Amino acid sequence: MEALLRQPVEALWGAVGSFLSCSNKKKRGYQVAGLAQPNGHVVRQTEEMEPMINGRARFDDAHRYLSPSSTKNFGKVFCECCCGCFCAMLVTALALCAFVIGTTSVEVEQTKFTFWNYYIPQIKYFMAGQRDSYSWTRWYGDLATGEDPLVGLGPGPNTQTYYGWEDVKSILQDFVVRIGEGTMRRHNELGMMILSSSMWPETGTATTGLTNSDHSVVRPYLGAVLDGAAASSSSDCDGSTCWNAGWLRQVFRERFATIEALSRDDLMWIVSAVLHKVHLNLTLSDKELRNFAAFQRQLIRVVPFKRNFFWETALGGYPEKTKQDFEGMYKAAIMRKWPEEAWKDRPAKLTVLANAMLDSLALLGGAHIAAALDFLLAILFMEGEPGESIRPLNLTDEGQLHDLIWETLRRYPPATGVPRWITDDKGATWQHQIASVLQALQDERVFEKPLEFRLGRPGLNHKDHSRSIGWADFAEVNGDASNPHSHSCPGKQLSFQLLAAFLQEFDAAGPWQADNSLITLNSYGSSGFMLRRRSNESVPTQLRSRA
Repeated sequence: MEALLRQPVEALWGAVGSFLSCSNKKKRGYQVAGLAQPNGHVVRQTEEMEPMINGRARFDDAHRYLSPSSTKNFGKVFCECCCGCFCAMLVTALALCAFVIGTTSVEVEQTKFTFWNYYIPQIKYFMAGQRDSYSWTRWYGDLATGEDPLVGLGPGPNTQTYYGWEDVKSILQDFVVRIGEGTMRRHNELGMMILSSSMWPETGTATTGLTNSDHSVVRPYLGAVLDGAAASSSSDCDGSTCWNAGWLRQVFRERFATIEALSRDDLMWIVSAVLHKVHLNLTLSDKELRNFAAFQRQLIRVVPFKRNFFWETALGGYPEKTKQDFEGMYKAAIMRKWPEEAWKDRPAKLTVLANAMLDSLALLGGAHIAAALDFLLAILFMEGEPGESIRPLNLTDEGQLHDLIWETLRRYPPATGVPRWITDDKGATWQHQIASVLQALQDERVFEKPLEFRLGRPGLNHKDHSRSIGWADFAEVNGDASNPHSHSCPGKQLSFQLLAAFLQEFDAAGPWQADNSLITLNSYGSSGFMLRRRSNESVPTQLRSRA
């Protein structure tokens, strides 16, 4: 692949070099034109003749006595000068490409991931995901070998990606074993992508790549405020120390009472309000929430790329200053939430925990829940499939509502993979493994016709969700989200209950109508929508997109 891509580039460089090395006898730049004489004849330049650019008198004379013939020659001058400018731009573009290719690489555990062996496959992955909601299946299939269609080689060298539900389950269960043996590490990765450390100057990594010792420090805090803070329906919760379904519904009931329209872009900041309260007992204004959502989108955009002048320009800048401001706010909130801790004596711990809270709010829970809501709302209001075939739906029926959420999270999981590095030779070499929860949820041995959208699947329905794996469920130690060595999502219960409460209160605040129900889906989300509240007439949810 590298050679195939390199050959056209080398040929192009050769052509440009040949053009720029033309001798003075060749037609080139201003020397291409003949000299226009007063009598209308054109005299060609020779090597001995002084170039026009150095002959000011001749240049003036040529323009003073232009004939039809000389006008034609002047057009040649203009045209071929443009060609020279084009070539200059081409050289600049090629130099820029060479710079990007040369600097876009990363080394992890003595394995070098380059532009050619890693980022080209990742570009194809991104393009496949943007195309539709099926092309990823082909991309994963292309990585697989004939020996085992459920194991892919890549993306990148020294990497194996596991697709089977049972294989992924086994790898996740193996986390705690290998952590105890000291034979597993995690690095700065999120899903299928290796991240740059540019946005984490203090920790060098997102929370998903913390060392086992640092992870064991921050995990109990995250577990305690997320699923560890879940309370019974009879508890009086306000999100500061506990949460329950009743409080979540109250938050969204109050939110929908203030809005008449809802777009895909609103989801991040609306979700963020709940998560800031639960994580750190922070109540942010709508303006602050919208600013956080804007920062969130920019952070997601830049984290895969090493910071340099090219990516700064191409991506619109790295929001490092904004991130520092939020981290400062979170540090103060952490000290208020856990006042018994001697934080002033432990600045490193405070920094790591503040970074972990920000990553949870911006890159993990905050982004994943908003993505899930995007799919859910699109399915409810789209004319095409899979939305059309599952209607009518009664969202006041908790069973139907939960079945819808489970199948949406299976067919369109927000999280794609859980990477790790393992060694079996006492650390002499390390191998890269990715447990693809996305592909595990498409395993046809477990889920019949996995690309179809079917409510109430065995093992993923409102009565039985034993086949849930999208939260890296089996990487949890003894069912304890707060265990220092748990690597599952610490907010599985919270995220599911948040999705349910949002849809229940959204439905109750309706009816709603889509401005345009020609909504499509790809692997990253919907094509977008604008939903507007109608009058308080009684219209079933499944008909509102067509009203």
